[in-house]
Amino acid sequence: MRLIKDLYGLREEPLLKLSPFERRRGLFNLKTGQLRSSRDKFSHNHGWYNCFGQKIGWGDLADFDVKEIINGLEDDEIFITVGERESYWDFVSFNKTVNEKQRMFPIGVADYANIDVTYVDPTEADPGINYVAANARWIFEKGVVYSLFPPSSGMIGDIPIQEITVKELVKKMKKYCKMK
Repeated sequence: MRLIKDLYGLREEPLLKLSPFERRRGLFNLKTGQLRSSRDKFSHNHGWYNCFGQKIGWGDLADFDVKEIINGLEDDEIFITVGERESYWDFVSFNKTVNEKQRMFPIGVADYANIDVTYVDPTEADPGINYVAANARWIFEKGVVYSLFPPSSGMIGDIPIQEITVKELVKKMKKYCKMK
């Protein structure tokens, strides 16, 4: 299986001292955190998932990325995108505060100011099949693009889009992962 959890590097690699943004491009010529121009953009900051509902990376996708993915997928692979809010922000908490002076910031930072501290729920990287299927935006199989809510034209550029239901997607994900 090529589409493994954290394929494109979601977190810093301490041994290599590389942030996700410094990594080289990988499978399908994708890279975590990649940006695409608005003219070419197919999706913005989507999380990318495998059939197990595990995050493999995130970033913008352009039409040419989609073509590379659907032409490069093997017969037993599925690549799913979930919007930025559902793939990241729904797992972030902002309700924890600390006293800034306790954080030992350098002089010049306002004393005793409360600041928000974010916490990312660990399930963000592995929300599971049902969560990913219910929140999927784009589903890619070899040579095919699906959507739960396809555009009225049925096309994006020259790429035909087929409609799929959540139930059908769950079934496909389980089939690809050989889960019964």
